Amino acid sequence: MHSVVRRQVAPDGPQPFNTGLIGFGGFVPHAVLDGRPIGPRVETTFGQSGFFGYGYCSPDPNDGVMWWSTQPAHGMDAAMFRALDHAALKQHLRGFHRGWHDPIPAIIEAAENIVVTDTLDLATLPTWSRKRSLLIGDAAHATSPHAGQGASLALEDAMRLARLMQEGQELGATFQAFEAERRPRTEKIVAMARRNGNSKREFSATGAWMRNQMMKWLLPLGAKGMDFMYAYDARAV
Repeated sequence: MHSVVRRQVAPDGPQPFNTGLIGFGGFVPHAVLDGRPIGPRVETTFGQSGFFGYGYCSPDPNDGVMWWSTQPAHGMDAAMFRALDHAALKQHLRGFHRGWHDPIPAIIEAAENIVVTDTLDLATLPTWSRKRSLLIGDAAHATSPHAGQGASLALEDAMRLARLMQEGQELGATFQAFEAERRPRTEKIVAMARRNGNSKREFSATGAWMRNQMMKWLLPLGAKGMDFMYAYDARAV
């Protein structure tokens, strides 16, 4: 996100954009979920304001459940939250998620080493390369986490760049071909993640109800439309 190389490749390019959301997260032991089954990936909950997710991420019983909370910043940034002591930070999470369903309160109580981050993205750059330097991954197209694709896009970049370099073209031509191929896909996903983040902002009771109804009906209908993201195979392009 804060690439030094990007400042050399695109010195006049835009700075990362702050989406106005704060992310909290960490890990808790399996025992906190008390054997609770979770769907094929994670459990997620939208509130009238904010979002909470959790899921098993490791067989390690002592540290195998990942959790995260996304909240409107309300004038605070991640550095301000990180300056709070652990008790104050946990009290903030308790207050924000008061009344949310089980096991969210238990996860918050068990949370240690809470990580706090600003939620940033980088929609577009004027160029991804300069002479013998090329940007890939977050340096070229940093996405907010609301599509779950940041690491995936970076791995795709590495695969596609390796394949293109095997073709033996001049380096500048390889970089241009790489950018022409990857830019439309990555910018589409960055924009989609930013739109997804908008559903985690603060709503009136009526607005939250309308959002929930739209998601209830549109998510199943839109599943096929996500094939461009989830069915992509970097080996087959």
